Amino acid sequence: MADTPPWPVFILVVAAGIVLPGITRGILAGTAIGETGLVSFGGNTFTVGMLVWVVGYGSTLLILWYGWLRPLDLQGAPGNEK
Repeated sequence: MADTPPWPVFILVVAAGIVLPGITRGILAGTAIGETGLVSFGGNTFTVGMLVWVVGYGSTLLILWYGWLRPLDLQGAPGNEK
């Protein structure tokens, strides 16, 4: 099995990945820059706050995948091949 970071680091990454983007988006929601439209598509306007949310949670998912899911050996039991 490949070396994976320790589980306390996993919990810290998950907690930071949820809390930091949420707080940042909350702070931006109360300001003019948080509601600044970046792109309008199909009648929807995507704002800076939405960008912070997507980048924050998306980067957390990538970090979790790279650190903990990618090294797992997700194969079946040997000898059960048909």
